[in-house]
Amino acid sequence: MKDAIKKDMSVRQLNFYSEAYKTDAEMQNDRDITLALAEKRPELYRYASDAVKEDKEVAKTCFKSDGSLIRFAPDSVRCDPEVALVAVTDYPLGYQYLEGEAAKSREVAKVVAASGGSSLELLPEEYFSDKEIAYIAVTKNPKCIKFFSDEVRADEKVCLAALGGD
Repeated sequence: MKDAIKKDMSVRQLNFYSEAYKTDAEMQNDRDITLALAEKRPELYRYASDAVKEDKEVAKTCFKSDGSLIRFAPDSVRCDPEVALVAVTDYPLGYQYLEGEAAKSREVAKVVAASGGSSLELLPEEYFSDKEIAYIAVTKNPKCIKFFSDEVRADEKVCLAALGGD
């Protein structure tokens, strides 16, 4: 079966293997099969075995197309800043599922801020006093200025960015 699953398989083959994957423990335990299917059907990540889910390459491949899948990831993956960066780039609200080093990562916080949306509220309090994070956020969405401290809101560079004058 492994040989039949290739990157250039037909839609019919892809559909067949995708359906089989959901109930086939042998396929779910096979990293190579999961990786081959994940490129076209990242949602299958949720059915992978725990051991396969812990594989960073598998996780990043899936999260690149669907960052919301991080909610199915084991703790070891949700703590990894490199994997988290991929997930929140696609789905900034995925920040809520991060733990440990990933949740503390400044690079991850910058990506969430760059989304300029409601995911900004998920960041730790310390980032609401951070001028760089504020600048990134208000450049995307000036209304985000409301989340930041008075000191940050008084910063000339942040105010200009919020007004569109950069």
